[in-house]
Amino acid sequence: MADNKVENKILIVWDRMGDYHRVRTETYSRLFKEDSLYTADLGASDSLYGWNATENETHYCLSEQPADVKDLTNRFKNFKNIVEKYGINKVVLAGYGKPEYLLFTLWLKLKKIDCYYFAESWYAGNKYVDYVKGLFLRKFVKRIFVSGKRAEIHFSNRLKFPVSKIKNGYSIVDNKHFEYQRSREDVIRNHKEGPILLCVARHAPEKNLEVLIKGFQASNLYADWKLQIVGGGPITAQLESLVKDIKKVELSSWLSYDELPSLYKNASAFILPSKFEPWGLVVNEAMSASLPIILSNECGCMPDLLDGNGYVFDAENLNNLVEVLNNLEKMSTDDLFKNGERSFNIIKQFTPETWGQTLHTLLNGI
Repeated sequence: MADNKVENKILIVWDRMGDYHRVRTETYSRLFKEDSLYTADLGASDSLYGWNATENETHYCLSEQPADVKDLTNRFKNFKNIVEKYGINKVVLAGYGKPEYLLFTLWLKLKKIDCYYFAESWYAGNKYVDYVKGLFLRKFVKRIFVSGKRAEIHFSNRLKFPVSKIKNGYSIVDNKHFEYQRSREDVIRNHKEGPILLCVARHAPEKNLEVLIKGFQASNLYADWKLQIVGGGPITAQLESLVKDIKKVELSSWLSYDELPSLYKNASAFILPSKFEPWGLVVNEAMSASLPIILSNECGCMPDLLDGNGYVFDAENLNNLVEVLNNLEKMSTDDLFKNGERSFNIIKQFTPETWGQTLHTLLNGI
């Protein structure tokens, strides 16, 4: 009997490919050599990241403009050309947050090409807007690959997208790039040299760094620990004005992807205090480096990644943050080691390999 299986010719479109997405697609291609995978960026640059644009025989740039600058006509034309040139039969888009993705979705429906979405969103919107979003998704999108539990609940409960057509586990990093399985001796050495509470976050209002600085300076950690905030951004000067001692609170600008592993290696614990955070990939990175974690309740990854490896606090409650930081200060080096070890083991379930396997399952309706 003839094998009627149709070859998957897949196009994935993100705003920008960047360091995080590249390992995902490379892993997929390695795992599923029978599929043809192509990728595209909306633009050649963006306002946040210093990633290089790298076009090649399977990766394209839909516009010479930055991803956050309008160029709908050229992007649509180039998108259509790629789909038609390679006979693409499955397209995966980074949600519906940009006009380009909405236009691509409608055109794919017209051409009877399966359309899939990546999504990290989990915040409730206006009920009428959510109703319209749900109608749109059910009509035009075949399946959705979401970040985690909160996003799955959002799409299935609020937007009424069939839960059977949702897979989670989208938000992963290259664990091996950040991997550091620290020993008890490593933890003790870092503690003796001066424990560091690390936060990798853009210096922007939604990251809640003002509260972090105030909470740290009011906590018992302030006596012996150092707070290191790495990211840079529009409110750096505002944050600097809150710092009482620059030897105790260090604000650093954005670091390159290759510089990050040593940053995590030298830390003793990690915190992400955001007021708005669809997921928080930096948490994956910290856990790959065996760090205990402290997360605000607004971090999308919290239900998936926090489980006996740290603390959660209310992002709007300074006193709650101080209480949690005081709990961290009370932890012995053995407690820090065990929490970090727990982080390292949890994040093994979120890898480029699990990402590739789940996407393959999603695309094939398994």
